[in-house]
Amino acid sequence: MKHNIGQLLTYRAKSYSDVEGAIDANRNVRFTYSQLNAQVNRIANWLKHNGIKPKERIALLCQNSIDMMTIFYGAAKIGAVSLPLNVRLNIEEFKQILNDGEPKVLFYDESFASQVDILRHHVPSLLTFVSLGNSISSTISFQQLLEESDEEEPELIGGGDDPFLLIYTSGTTGVPKGVILTHNNLWMSGYHFSNHFDWRTFDRNLIITPMFHISGHMFTVTNLVRGSTSVYADFHPRLTWQVIENERITQFLAVPAMLKLLMNEPNWMERDIDSLRYIICGADSVPAQIIEKCNQFGLEICHGYGCTEFSGIACCWTNGMDKEKKHTVGKPAPFTEIKIVDPETGEELPRGQVGEIAYRGPQMFAGYWRKPEETAKVVRNGWYHSGDMGKMDAEGYLMVVDRLKDMIICAGENIYPAEVEGILLNLEGIHEIAVVGAPDEIQGQIPMAFVVKRPHSKLTKEDILAFCKGRLAAFKCGENVEFIDELPRNSTGKVMKTTLRKMAASIIQQKRNALE
Repeated sequence: MKHNIGQLLTYRAKSYSDVEGAIDANRNVRFTYSQLNAQVNRIANWLKHNGIKPKERIALLCQNSIDMMTIFYGAAKIGAVSLPLNVRLNIEEFKQILNDGEPKVLFYDESFASQVDILRHHVPSLLTFVSLGNSISSTISFQQLLEESDEEEPELIGGGDDPFLLIYTSGTTGVPKGVILTHNNLWMSGYHFSNHFDWRTFDRNLIITPMFHISGHMFTVTNLVRGSTSVYADFHPRLTWQVIENERITQFLAVPAMLKLLMNEPNWMERDIDSLRYIICGADSVPAQIIEKCNQFGLEICHGYGCTEFSGIACCWTNGMDKEKKHTVGKPAPFTEIKIVDPETGEELPRGQVGEIAYRGPQMFAGYWRKPEETAKVVRNGWYHSGDMGKMDAEGYLMVVDRLKDMIICAGENIYPAEVEGILLNLEGIHEIAVVGAPDEIQGQIPMAFVVKRPHSKLTKEDILAFCKGRLAAFKCGENVEFIDELPRNSTGKVMKTTLRKMAASIIQQKRNALE
């Protein structure tokens, strides 16, 4: 059967019509499953009436909300593909992604009206602009769109292995790559979560990770599969605990940086959070100290491992598994195979030996948008080669040891050094540059740039940061620049980033000591 992910809402509207399907805690807006499906149908019918054809793209520049959720599923019902933009990116990055994905419609929050005014002159494919507010520069407001359309159930178009999402992630080459995720990919991701975790019908799941990342979609789909409630809210430690208490939240996902901030929030233990059965932690390695601290307060932590290319989940540790194995990322998700291979030969390695982590399963992406060569580099003989190093023990528990790639994970956001380095090398006065991750107590990692200046250059740290932030999102630039005489290299001339990481850690520690 060729499943369309929009069918999940159609089914829930029939079976659980009066159950709360979604809550927007920021605006205190509540929709039953019946109301959600009605709005989704209005969006689907409007898109179809305005000429959006199957596999054509619509883009979203929005924060999490019920409206954003219904746009995704409205597009899905008519076979259109949603392209969500990371709201933290720079205007130049928006241009690059949109011109690559070529969407015809842009839905946007009113707060991004000034950026949209620029984009309309630089993205020829965009013909229609829909403001989720009252922006005067929009073609039509979202409210007007809903009023002009009808709730009739549209004919479902597409599904199965057809594309549903196009999520852009920066590549190691510095060029953003669009990850194509199908209806089947997300369907299986939701099935995995709803069956691998203690996920129950009528649970109330808090979604504080953004829907321009795979994590927000994983849990929205899981809630639809299981018949539970999606509660959307912006992340703030105090307000998050308040929402957990007020909405009787049963589980939620937090990246390690979020979890640290939540645990550091004063008086959170005094709240009535007995409804909370467990917290899922992912998007970065979870320090054992955090798990132990949460456990001391009676909070169960489940954690996992995956990536956008695998619809978010490949492996996870959850309740019922060996508690002595909490330092691992658990075992493969249902229908998922994982093996450890030699990164050079691709040959499978014995248990206990460190190598590259490769996995395959029904949630593996359909490829990179318009980049077959890049797809071929990571998908070989049906296996996705992650670029991460790990080992598997005798019982089949996976341990992620290190990253084969140089990716930095800052508060759950992926930063690829090659992208930052490529931008900064355009700045006059820089001879060489290398960017590595430095440890940070809150964000996990932060970028640190080691710069070799050209002779007689008067370049300052402020010059470099200003140049970077004018061209990239602020979180990719960071605040740490160190000038050195030369970059450390091995005998073949390759920059030794391991040495630079040690230097970065030492510099951060010295700064901490100076503040104490």
